[in-house]
Amino acid sequence: MLSNWLQTPNPFKLAAPPQWWLQQLHDYDALLVVFPSQIRMAYILARRRTASNAMAELNRLDKDTVRQTAGLDGAIMADHNLIYVRHMLGNTIRQQGLFQWLRDCDTVANGGGEVIAARLEETEAQRAARKRATMIDDIDHRARDAWRSYQARTGRRAGAQPTRSSAKPMPTGSFTPKESSVAMFVRD
Repeated sequence: MLSNWLQTPNPFKLAAPPQWWLQQLHDYDALLVVFPSQIRMAYILARRRTASNAMAELNRLDKDTVRQTAGLDGAIMADHNLIYVRHMLGNTIRQQGLFQWLRDCDTVANGGGEVIAARLEETEAQRAARKRATMIDDIDHRARDAWRSYQARTGRRAGAQPTRSSAKPMPTGSFTPKESSVAMFVRD
C-alpha cells in the first residue's frame, strides 16, 4: 500500500480507498495523506508538514492547538505531523471532483499567495459594489413611490383629489351628562 493512507483506529469501519485512487492522489501530491475520521463517518485529507518543521516551538504550539480543538482527529494529525486540508464524506472519496478542487485551491499552481489574495479582494470589492448598487436602486424605488403617494394624498398630483374625512364634526358647546348615566357609576 502507498504511504498516503494511514490505517488508524476506524470506529465507523470505513474501507480503505481503492489503490488506483491512492495512486492518483500520490501522483498529484506525494505529501497528501488520507485517514478515517474518529468522530464522523468521513475521511480526512491532510498534508504532511515540511516547511514549518524548522520552527520547533511554533510547530509544538500548533500541534497542541490541533489536539485541543479537533479532538481525536487532531491528535492523529499532531502525532503524524499533518496539516488539515478537508473532510471527505465516506461515499464521495472515489469522485474525481476532489482532484479538480485540489487544482482550484492549489496556492502555488494558481500564482502564489499574493495573486490569490488580490483575486479574493477583487471578488469581495465586486460583491460589495453589486450590493451597494442594489441597495441604492431599492432606496430610489422606495423614495419615488413615497413621493407619488405623498402627492396623491395631498392632491398635488394631476387628476388626484385630496381625500376628505367622512366623519361628522362634533357640535360645539358644553357637555353635561344625564343624571341616569352618572348614577350608574356612583356606589353607596
